[in-house]
Amino acid sequence: MKSSEFIDQLLTIDVKNYYGVPDSLMSSLSKYLSLNDNNKINHKIMHNEGGAVGVAVGKYISNKEISAVYLQNSGIGNIVNPIASLTNKYVFSIPVLYIIGWRGEPGIKDEPQHAFQGSITKEILEILDIEYIVLETFEDLNLEKIDKVLKSRKSFALIIKKNFFDPSELSFEKNKNSLIKKNVINSLYEAYDEKTLFISTTGKTSRELYEITKNKQKTRSFFSIGGMGHASSIAYGVAENNENQVVCFDGDGAFLMHAGAISIIGTSDLKNFHYILINNYAHESVGGQPTIANKINYKLIAEANQFEEYVEIKNLKELENFISNISFYNGKKLFLELHVEIYSDKNLPRPDMSPKEYLEKFN
Repeated sequence: MKSSEFIDQLLTIDVKNYYGVPDSLMSSLSKYLSLNDNNKINHKIMHNEGGAVGVAVGKYISNKEISAVYLQNSGIGNIVNPIASLTNKYVFSIPVLYIIGWRGEPGIKDEPQHAFQGSITKEILEILDIEYIVLETFEDLNLEKIDKVLKSRKSFALIIKKNFFDPSELSFEKNKNSLIKKNVINSLYEAYDEKTLFISTTGKTSRELYEITKNKQKTRSFFSIGGMGHASSIAYGVAENNENQVVCFDGDGAFLMHAGAISIIGTSDLKNFHYILINNYAHESVGGQPTIANKINYKLIAEANQFEEYVEIKNLKELENFISNISFYNGKKLFLELHVEIYSDKNLPRPDMSPKEYLEKFN
């Protein structure tokens, strides 16, 4: 189904507000919404899924407008609290239409981090008392049923199967950064000493670090293939238990999702922590939808959260200068911001071991 047709159908039941976090199964939907935010459609890509529910609540209590919240099913955990404590019938009874990409659907090949979440997606919605329908084709979209439930001040969910949405030819303007992410990660990995431990965020960053390290007998890298936004907290936990240098490769979308972690890290007593923000101003792994990261002053954030050093790198010369002076930053809490191009190898490999096997290799 074309995303434009899908939105046109929902507009007939007065759903015109859309908030969420992009998902690869619904890449064409979030692209369409991002590029067609107009008088008919109100749209905002949010920092996390729970925040999207919060905005939907605000819309309803201010003007009784019902909003849609879109998300990958891995983000259901972030919406459980506002559903259980705000929107359900036992509290404020505020209707929200959830549009959920079904990663890890039983019987459909997917990555290991999606398997369990996919198997319990329906069950979680049932526990939360949210009625749902699974969308595989256009004929499954029962607008009358959706409208009836929403008007009774109860929430409803649309579970989106793989290939429900037609591929999109829409694209976003590329940023003007010159650095290539994989090359930067490789250069930094080689620059740190052999005892340094690396924690990488979800998406293509971990896949790129995996490609760099896959042939090494032992790995100094932990790939956070799930739990978007939590790589920095994982790295913090590792750093608390190690004297070795710990480096966290994070992304701008992941930073925004759980930004509070940086305050815990920055105000801690750690002296062996380097936080590296790989900033391409986009949710690259799920379609390149824009974040707001190019509008944020991370230098002020680093200073406010008591990082000892902040470094910003925009080109190869600045990267080479940092690497040549990397020993200066040893034993200091560093916030390093790297501005990179939105680019990844189309043939980027995925780990060929199970998560447990890689954990064992890291240990």
